[in-house]
Amino acid sequence: MVDMRIIWKAQIDLCKRIADDIIKNNASEEICRYADKYAVIESPFETSGGCCGEDNIRINFGEAYCHVDIDENNAPTGEVWWSNEEMGISDARTYEESIKALERLSLEEAYKNCMFIESYLDQEGKEIHSYNYEPFTAIENESLQTKAAEAFAFLDWMCIDLGDSYSDEVREICSQMEIEFPENTDEDIPLMELATKAYEKYLEEKPSEIVDNVFYYEDCSNFIMQQIAYVKDADKSIIHAKSLLNYVKEKVNQGVLSKKQLTAVENLNSLLSSVDVSLVCIGRYVGDRLWKKLDGNHYFQSNTGFITGHITEKDENAYALGSYVCYAQHLIGDNGYAVTFCRKKESIIAHVYSYKRKNYNCESNFFIYSDMNYEISLTESALDNDVSKLAAYINTLPIK
Repeated sequence: MVDMRIIWKAQIDLCKRIADDIIKNNASEEICRYADKYAVIESPFETSGGCCGEDNIRINFGEAYCHVDIDENNAPTGEVWWSNEEMGISDARTYEESIKALERLSLEEAYKNCMFIESYLDQEGKEIHSYNYEPFTAIENESLQTKAAEAFAFLDWMCIDLGDSYSDEVREICSQMEIEFPENTDEDIPLMELATKAYEKYLEEKPSEIVDNVFYYEDCSNFIMQQIAYVKDADKSIIHAKSLLNYVKEKVNQGVLSKKQLTAVENLNSLLSSVDVSLVCIGRYVGDRLWKKLDGNHYFQSNTGFITGHITEKDENAYALGSYVCYAQHLIGDNGYAVTFCRKKESIIAHVYSYKRKNYNCESNFFIYSDMNYEISLTESALDNDVSKLAAYINTLPIK
């Protein structure tokens, strides 16, 4: 039996970390939009959850709901309250009360309280204990140079393709900066720490020579973006692109770098910041499961990257940049149906299009899309049911 108490505690802890960060950063528009990449934020600004009112910012992840009170100037009052009715603990109004209420629940009671238990069944024995959140405050308070060094180390790792070695990359930068490279180090995290140390020295001694790095990251920007859907912690590239942009801006103002380098980093930052991380996670979840429920007599049943989907890019004009799309491809012919994901007010919508390949040699507008005028509102805690609905609909569509 899946232990919802563990999962719900992780959801509450995530919301609390975000609430603390929002308060520390004075509930600014920037922090609200940043936090919106990790949870659904309702705020006075243009965040995914829309506006929940003038007196609070609401943070939602799974069945956890946290509210940060704000005054008439949108400044936090310091008051935080919870509304976790979907967990069956509606009387708990504080973080501490919420945790204690969960602890009082038995395994069976929590299981029974969960209205959408079907979507959690595959977590039995491997319940999520913690969700990733990189504090905006911590990032802002570090020096530009330190953050830039971390960005270079991380983006080098993100640009490593199959068959290449991050160890070789780190060995090279260490050699340039005369930093000892331990030959028995082959794990990515220690290597990244070593690369950060080397880049800090590099930026201290010859900051004007990072030109090639900057243009290389811009060239790899789509590759980096796609990994956000598949690689653990890849969403941190969004933060590091911003750090790199702030550093390059300073160096341009100092006359160390040119506006060409600034434009390259602006392009990288603009692309990565367009990614709606929480929406992409939902799209990937659907894409990983939809093909399994399609009619195998008419559709490819495969977990290949094309079928399970990808983050939408600049040339895909049927839907928003930085969202997600997965495909139901016919066994015969180069066509089928695409499911795209977007936000409408407080909901995440799955929308169905038909598609066909336009031209194998065409670099843009690779597909021609036709709107099927069918969409459903997805419920994060009942995604398996939504996948079944989408598959049932697609299975009724004509095979062309």
